[in-house]
Amino acid sequence: MAAPTQDQQDLVDIRPLLQRLWPDPEKSKVTAHEISQAISLIFVNKLSPVQTGSLLTALHFTSWDRRADVLAETSAAMRRHAAKIDFQNLENVISSKRRPEGNYLGGLVSFP
Repeated sequence: MAAPTQDQQDLVDIRPLLQRLWPDPEKSKVTAHEISQAISLIFVNKLSPVQTGSLLTALHFTSWDRRADVLAETSAAMRRHAAKIDFQNLENVISSKRRPEGNYLGGLVSFP
């Protein structure tokens, strides 16, 4: 058997959560916070593709992918891991195009 690669060593195993999530997450007292933590692992490349698929499938088959508390927690987790927008740079690019407000036709890419 081959030794695990560095990428494999960095992965987090969510098997205990997956086992509690299926078939009855309510009975196993799974929380929206636990699910959001697992979803967060996707955004930092710490969850294997197999466990990602298992998590999303279990959420779908249990209909927990439509629960308001799960959606709220996971969307907050996604926002925390989203790329930050450099508003100052964006404003500089837009103003350098010298388009009056309302007449901007695109072209955000700014080349030196």
